[in-house]
Parts: sequence; structure tokens; C-alpha cells
Amino acid sequence: MSHIGNQVHMWLSVRQAAELIGVSPDIIRAHIASGALTATDVASSRGKARWRIACEDLNAFLIARRNIPPAPKNGRGRRAEKYQPRYY
Repeated sequence: MSHIGNQVHMWLSVRQAAELIGVSPDIIRAHIASGALTATDVASSRGKARWRIACEDLNAFLIARRNIPPAPKNGRGRRAEKYQPRYY
């Protein structure tokens, strides 16, 4: 946990983030390398990177990648303006 300004940030390691969302650490590293997932290198030297991911950044990454199904089409092949699920 760290304090930046008035905000408190919880940091996750690559392994913790991977376990939390059910993927391998290599997948997390690939998303970091592509720039899709924001992370901070906390390594003190120029050696191997030690990434830390803020919980807020992991949450934003997941929200951006979620699959939201499109609204169902009405009878004329157009998207319905307001979808009301039918409960029987």
C-alpha cells in the first residue's frame, strides 16, 4: 500500500494479478509489454523488471476488455431503442 497525494494505492505483483483474474503471469507481462495494462517497474537496477500493478489499473483494464452483448434486434433488423427483458 502506498500513498500518492490523498489517495491510497494497493499494488499487486504480476503473480498476484494473474491469480486474481485467472490467467498466467506471462499473459499479464504480455499485456504490460503491449501497453494495454499500466504497471510500474519497481526494480532498483537495470536488471530484470519487477512490475507492480495498481488495483485501480487492473480494474480499468478489465472493464475496458469486458464483453457487453449488443441489444437485440427488433423485427425490422434494427437495434431496439430500449431493450426490456421479458420475464415469464
